[in-house]
Amino acid sequence: MRHVALCLLISCTILLLAVPGAARLEREEMTTRAVVNRALEERVIDEAQATLLKAYAVYAPWKLPEEFRGGSIDKCGTPAAEEISRALPGLPEDVAEEIRRLRERPICDTYVDSEHFRIHYDTSGQHMIYGWPHTAYRDAILVEAEHVWDQEVDVFGFRSPPSDGDDPDGGDDGPLYDIYLQELVGLYGYCSGSYYVPGTPLNDATSYVVIHNDFAGFGYSDRTLPMKITIAHEFCHACQYAHDIDEDTWYKECTSMWAEEEIYDEVNDYRQYLSSWFNSPYKSLDWAEDVAGLRMYGSCVWNFFLDEYIDTMVIPE
Repeated sequence: MRHVALCLLISCTILLLAVPGAARLEREEMTTRAVVNRALEERVIDEAQATLLKAYAVYAPWKLPEEFRGGSIDKCGTPAAEEISRALPGLPEDVAEEIRRLRERPICDTYVDSEHFRIHYDTSGQHMIYGWPHTAYRDAILVEAEHVWDQEVDVFGFRSPPSDGDDPDGGDDGPLYDIYLQELVGLYGYCSGSYYVPGTPLNDATSYVVIHNDFAGFGYSDRTLPMKITIAHEFCHACQYAHDIDEDTWYKECTSMWAEEEIYDEVNDYRQYLSSWFNSPYKSLDWAEDVAGLRMYGSCVWNFFLDEYIDTMVIPE
C-alpha cells in the first residue's frame, strides 16, 4: 500500500549508508531508453541516431537492433516520446521524416465506444487484442477506462483532455478519447501529445493513449491488473496535457504513478520503482538521470506525501 512509501521516506537517512557506488549496470538491468542514452553519452551514437532508436523502441520495436534493447521493462514510453519531440526540429530531414512516419496514429481494424472513450483494437495479426474472439477483456477495458475518467477528472480534479476531433492526423471521432491497443516491447504504454489547442490561454494539447494489447510477460497472473494501472497512468498524462503539455517530464511521471496507485491501491505496481528513488535520496526530486532510467517513477513518494499531509486537490493544481 502507498503508506509503505511514506514509511520509507521517513527512514531515508538510513539508506544513505547503503547507497551503492557508481557501478556500471548491465544492459539487462536498464530500460531501452537508458541503454540508448548511455550509448549517446559515451558517443557510440550521435543525437540523430539516438532519437531514431528511441522512436523504434516506442513505435516500431521490431526495428530496434538487439544491442540497444534493455532488459528492464519501462513503466511508460511517454518520456522517450517527449525526448523525441524535443529533438525532432534539430534532426536531419531524412531522419525526422522517418520518425514522423513512425509517430503516426496506429490504425486498427475495429473499435468499440463508451461514454468518454473509443477503444481501437485488432481482431487478428500482430496487434490482436488478448482473448479474442471473446470480448471479456475488451469490455473490461471499457469499464476501467470509464472508472479512471471518473476518478481522475471528477474526483481528483484534473482537466479532461481537449477534444481531438479537429486534429489533422485522424482524430475524427469527436469528443471521444482514443485508446489504441498495440503489441509493445518493454513498455506498458504511452501517451502521445498531438496538437496544441488554438485559442485557449492554457498550454494545453490534444493526445491519445496506446497500451499493450495483451500484457504477456509482465509477471501478472491476471492481465487485467497491468491493464488497469496502465490506463490510469497514461490517461493521467492526457489530463496533464490538458493543463500544460510542457510540464517537467519527471513530475508528470511521478504524478501518473501516484494516480494509478490511488485508484488501484491493491495492485502496488509502484513498489518496484521505490528502490530507484531511495538509492539516491540525497538527489533533488527532479533528478531523473539514474543509470537504470527508473528514478522518476519512484519520485511518486512526493505525491503520496502531498496527498497524505496536505490534500489530493493540490496535485492537479
